[in-house]
Amino acid sequence: MKNIAKFYLSLFCIFGFEVMQASETVPFFLHREDGSFLEGYFLPPENTAAPIVFAIQGSSCESSLKWHEDLSGQMRSLGLGLIVLEKQGISKNEIDLFEYNQNNSLQKRHEDYVLCLNNLYAISPKWSGKIVFLGSSEGGMLAANLASQTPETAAILLFATGGGMKPREEAKWAIQNRLELHRAPQEEIQEYMSCLDEQLDLMMFDPTPNKQFLGNTYQWWASLLNENEVSMLLSKNSLPIYLVHGVDDDKIPVHSADIAAELLKKQILLLTCV
Repeated sequence: MKNIAKFYLSLFCIFGFEVMQASETVPFFLHREDGSFLEGYFLPPENTAAPIVFAIQGSSCESSLKWHEDLSGQMRSLGLGLIVLEKQGISKNEIDLFEYNQNNSLQKRHEDYVLCLNNLYAISPKWSGKIVFLGSSEGGMLAANLASQTPETAAILLFATGGGMKPREEAKWAIQNRLELHRAPQEEIQEYMSCLDEQLDLMMFDPTPNKQFLGNTYQWWASLLNENEVSMLLSKNSLPIYLVHGVDDDKIPVHSADIAAELLKKQILLLTCV
């Protein structure tokens, strides 16, 4: 939370919006093309010119309401709006695991956020500010994609996203690291890793939601493995970027974030020289 506060204090200097009175969270529902409803939570900004933060959670199978509540206090203190969406099949009251597995992929989550962006006028009719994307882990890839496609983007925050390596290489690192943490014999690790590329290719060729590998469906894996590096997406735009990654992360290598930071620094220097 301290990292978020530092970043948003800098936004005050950029946008010069002022804090007025406290706002309350408003739940909302949007109609998807498949007939289901997209559920979300909206904390209105303190005035119509203040940015709205789209906070995008990672790959956990749980309601985003608690995360929204945790972030809301920080956003209120800074006068910012906040939108958090539930994944399909998940609500604040229950989890429909079948619906979740049938629809859980980065592409479908991206469609939900595009639907929300396209309906911002209905969610907040008088608002005319900018958008800040905040992504955690898997949500960072979505945040980078959305930021690169949304003209109203003012800034992007990435927490434990990596971003410099391809998602396929990050996934292989995470699987090997998990085996090493469980003290598997080195020869077994080498044998497993030699077969892993074949398994990853299989999931990309057969992206079904009806088969699972390491707790996620083939569909989810295929959507992850088809993504590009986050740094490649962000290098297309000139935006304030706040990149944070813990050195003890055992799911995404901090080295990937280091690579992303270096690539983005080079891009900034290139833009400065042009």
